Amino acid sequence: MRLYIDEFNIQWGMRNTFTREKEQWETEIRHKTKSLRINLLFPKDRPPRKLSIEEGIRQRTQVLDKKAITKLPNGRWLITWENSKPKLYERYILKWEW
Repeated sequence: MRLYIDEFNIQWGMRNTFTREKEQWETEIRHKTKSLRINLLFPKDRPPRKLSIEEGIRQRTQVLDKKAITKLPNGRWLITWENSKPKLYERYILKWEW
């Protein structure tokens, strides 16, 4: 059996968005996927205060702890969440409050 590995890195440069008090970023798994990592970069003057990840279909929510957030040398904030076995057709929704 051959193992094929594809890695996708998708970036969007957005400005003047996510301005509400509560926001979210959603990813849906539509193909068999071995692992999933979501990285969100926040401006240095707007770190997120509360973080959670929600499984949309299963309706489960997990509050993310301080390990999920890193202050970068340039002052910006990096949020990272990983799942080593994402479920096919599941929606993973990263939510935050400013």
